[in-house]
Amino acid sequence: MSGVCERLLGHAAGELAAALVRGEAWLDRGAAGRFAGLCDEARLLAALRRMPGQWQASPPFGAIVTDPLGDGLTFTEAIAVDEIEAWLARGHTICADDVSEFDAGLAAVVEALVRELGCAGGRFNAYLSPAGARTPMHFDTRVSTTLQLTGRKRWRYQRTAAAANPGANGQIDRFGDTQWMAPVADREPPPPPSGLEVVELGPGDLLCVPAGAWHEVEALERGLALNLSLRVA
Repeated sequence: MSGVCERLLGHAAGELAAALVRGEAWLDRGAAGRFAGLCDEARLLAALRRMPGQWQASPPFGAIVTDPLGDGLTFTEAIAVDEIEAWLARGHTICADDVSEFDAGLAAVVEALVRELGCAGGRFNAYLSPAGARTPMHFDTRVSTTLQLTGRKRWRYQRTAAAANPGANGQIDRFGDTQWMAPVADREPPPPPSGLEVVELGPGDLLCVPAGAWHEVEALERGLALNLSLRVA
């Protein structure tokens, strides 16, 4: 394996590809400058300004808010780019889905990574978090491979999926029950998380969490992370 994977991951590129096939979590420590040049806060803001307005039910970017409806669940609230610093100051993480669509450099990296890892598709999502921000326990429909660019985060995660090939994301509500975040026909939600591992990520670290695996994140410092969201072939 060579090219972009080799530049970002070195000898560990093959280990990531193998972890994707096995459906297991995988952690790789790296030097602080490992992802230098991939993205920074100024470049993220430039990409957000290229995004369309609030044209869909699920906003392309916004602030992560917990329990707005009193059920304990978390949603992304659409905000304007000029409001980002105010939301960060109030302790909210800024989430931008498919930021690579609006940054040509990131788009080229995603295309190469998807090809070299043998995946069916992928995109970069971005998370800009202030110290103390939390993303509560949840699982995703895609593999989440986080690249920590700046700052530090604490992750709690399962090594394997609680929900195989989930048809929707899932969260834990205020009563401790698992809730699908979109309708899923004829499928019981998976049990609450158990056997969680804990790790602190710093600049240059990478963590891959399988689709359907429970995880939650706490920012220990202000920082930026890219999530390589992958659809495994």
